[in-house]
Formats: sequence, C-alpha cells, structure tokens
Amino acid sequence: MSTYAKLYWLTRLDSISIFFEIIAFILFIGIVVLSVYYALEEGYEDNLEMKKKSIKIGRILIISFLFSLLLNVFIPSQKEATFIIAGGKIIDFIKSDKNANKIPAQTTAITSSFLQKQIDKMNNDSTKNK
Repeated sequence: MSTYAKLYWLTRLDSISIFFEIIAFILFIGIVVLSVYYALEEGYEDNLEMKKKSIKIGRILIISFLFSLLLNVFIPSQKEATFIIAGGKIIDFIKSDKNANKIPAQTTAITSSFLQKQIDKMNNDSTKNK
C-alpha cells in the first residue's frame, strides 16, 4: 500500500467511526420502536405469523446493533492510528539502531554536566559576594 493510500485511510478513520455510530443509533431506535410496538399491540397473540416476523426482525436489529458497536470499538480514531503508526516506526527504529540506545545515557550525562556547571557557578558567585 502506498504512502498516499495509507494517509488517505488515516484521514477517513474518524468518518468511518462516526458512520458506525450513526448506524448503531438508528438500529437502537429500531429496537426501541419494535419493542414499544410489541408491547402495545393488541390481539398480537392471535397473529402468530406477525409475531414470528417481528421476533426475527428484532433479532436482526439486535445482532446488527451489536456488530456495529463492535466495529466502532475496534476502529481507532485518526489520532490513535497516527500514534500507532508513528510509535511503531519509532520503536522499530530504536530496536534496529544501536546508537539510538546510547541517546538516553548521553542525554543524562549532558544534563548532569550542565547542571553541575550551573551549581559551581552559583557557588562561586555566592562566595565572591561574601
């Protein structure tokens, strides 16, 4: 997959996630409407064919609703996907580059050296002022 394709899909992730949220909301409304209809229907017990049909539709709505929510859970947002991709590249680079492992120790040494110079300078200034 080219870099352009990856960037395109990266920018579409939030829209895909919103799409599945809307589908889940619509399916939830369908489940509620069907439940209310089932609860309020008079003479519903007499019509066995309609009862079977509404139960089948209810099952399809519930399964679709749960599937839509499940998809929405596993689709990362654009920020999350960027973090995953960039973080993975950085970790792969650090694992493969032997010099990258030295950077934290070198940074600590530079910081310690700088701080020690500042402390010495402050001590010299305070002894001169006395």
